[in-house]
Amino acid sequence: METTLFDINKWNKYIYDKKKELIDDIENTNNTLDTSNSSTIFNDILKDIININIFNISYISFMLLKFLETSFIPTEVILNVINIYSDAKLCEIIISQRIEINKQNEHNRLNNQPIKMIDTIKYVNVLKLIINILVEFVVKTELCLNLKCLLMLHFIEKYNNNNNNNNIDKPKVFNLFIRPHKLAITHIKSSTLILLFLKLIRKIGIEKYDSTVLINYIDNINNKNDNENNNISHNYIEYVNNKIKINKKTKEYLDTFMIDITNNTNNTNNTNNINITPIQFSIYKICSDYIINNSELIISYFKNIYFILEQHLLNSNTITKEKKQKLYYLKNVVKNLCDIEYDNVKKLFNII
Repeated sequence: METTLFDINKWNKYIYDKKKELIDDIENTNNTLDTSNSSTIFNDILKDIININIFNISYISFMLLKFLETSFIPTEVILNVINIYSDAKLCEIIISQRIEINKQNEHNRLNNQPIKMIDTIKYVNVLKLIINILVEFVVKTELCLNLKCLLMLHFIEKYNNNNNNNNIDKPKVFNLFIRPHKLAITHIKSSTLILLFLKLIRKIGIEKYDSTVLINYIDNINNKNDNENNNISHNYIEYVNNKIKINKKTKEYLDTFMIDITNNTNNTNNTNNINITPIQFSIYKICSDYIINNSELIISYFKNIYFILEQHLLNSNTITKEKKQKLYYLKNVVKNLCDIEYDNVKKLFNII
């Protein structure tokens, strides 16, 4: 039986399987995509693009869990989230090994008072919830970004075909999506394809662990004094407010992109191919900027998830000064990894 978190290869397979599971769920849900032949082909394309790995959010998430494993998060909890340990097995381990990760229980142990396992189990359930939020974020983010890259390529290729610019280079990262794009345009009309793109992006954006579910972050933690309760409520509110801001900005970026791409198309049609190079450069920049801007928001959202995870550990774990210091260093490590990833995305999509 597994006793530690997956290595990176097994973690990547787990994330890949979760992406396939998401696509199967979309395929079996008739209220989002229709049951036409176009949708069937489009679902096959989705299964193709999940093999493309440009963004390393899954790697950063893996490193985060590895840093936290054992010292802050019991290995058994992570293995439960990734379906190695059942809920019953996890509960058995918590009870048999007396996994003490609740401040009140630590106080009780030191004073030879009864350990209340129900409090530890509640703490573990909230911890599992936050890790599940992280996993869902990774799966949906990487799939959605690949989908948006495919959509950007569609607009770029459509422009090039209309203006006989097929030989002009675009950011080379888009070449990774040429094969699935050719399959799409061969079997699906352009108007239908764009509609399917937008429908699916909305579908992926529907979160399983929304704000209503997250209310458990407050409700499921007992044995707190008033100051601790206020801290938890404040942390939760700050997390939700940041999430709302990011979601609003995501919509704004999409609206701006659609306006810019429409204006670009109209200007192209009205100029009779005069000044093609500036216009062609513009459409590449519109598409690249959209991906870069979305990547910035994704990094912000990842940091937001880390914030609520960190606060949960600080509020509910048996924390020493040394462990607080480690969490402080970890925050800087996470920030640096995110900054490196964002810089890599900008290099990939910027037009030189």
